Amino acid sequence: YYPLQNRAISGCYPPGSTFKIVTAIAALSEGLITPKTTFTCRGGLQVGKRYFKCWRVHGTVDLIKAIGQSCDVYFYRVGLLVGPERLSKYAHLFGFGRKTGIDLPGESKGLVPSPSWKMKRYGIRWYDGDTANFAIGQGYLLATPLQMCLVACAIANNGIVYKPHLISSIESETGRLIKRYEPEVLTRLQVNPSLLRKVAQGMEWAVYGAGGTARVLASSPVSVAGKTGSSQHRRGEKPHAWFIGYAPIDASKVAFCVVVESSGHGGEVAAPIIKQVLSEMRGWFER
Repeated sequence: YYPLQNRAISGCYPPGSTFKIVTAIAALSEGLITPKTTFTCRGGLQVGKRYFKCWRVHGTVDLIKAIGQSCDVYFYRVGLLVGPERLSKYAHLFGFGRKTGIDLPGESKGLVPSPSWKMKRYGIRWYDGDTANFAIGQGYLLATPLQMCLVACAIANNGIVYKPHLISSIESETGRLIKRYEPEVLTRLQVNPSLLRKVAQGMEWAVYGAGGTARVLASSPVSVAGKTGSSQHRRGEKPHAWFIGYAPIDASKVAFCVVVESSGHGGEVAAPIIKQVLSEMRGWFER
């Protein structure tokens, strides 16, 4: 398990349902769905010869509820509309598959799959089932926690992704300023701000809406928007628990990502950790 590895920047994991944010942005931007588009979840979806399960029966849901309640069937259908090439395109736009450039050694770039990549790597063609898995952050896709944190940043910052830095400035022992790190834009997502807002509303639903997967945070002293994830990775082991998001909802000051390896579901394991962190930071938010 490599105890000396800096997992925040070097650990590569399937991001699970946290990636549904990217799938939603891809479908909205390409005009394939609107925020009011609905699909009915009966607990699973037949894709080719394989039946893909959802974690529960959600009934008929629109985009906001699908994000908040983390409906897999909704995103299987949306992912199949988008297709693997465009899913790869938007994953790259969000910064997947490349290093963020943070000023720390050992950063990994993760992996963004595509039909051509699969053929080159395994000599096997891409199937619709691969697309369904891709759409919910499973399959071949790999991301670092820092990359997923930047996804939350992008939503909070209306599509602007900034380069992360560990420090804001360097000073001499006498207090003389040697270097100041100014905000550096990595990416500006060419996405209608109103569409980003709808995705943000889905992340808010996860915390405050009926059936939200992160309801444990509804009593947080700071308002929170986020997305849970539970990524399958190895047969017989519990999933990795994920939670990404930002706070407070209006005039956000922090974005975050929690991953707990082989521990369970994001809403039950990762989200409570953020609740505790935000509670400890309450005084900082009130400054």
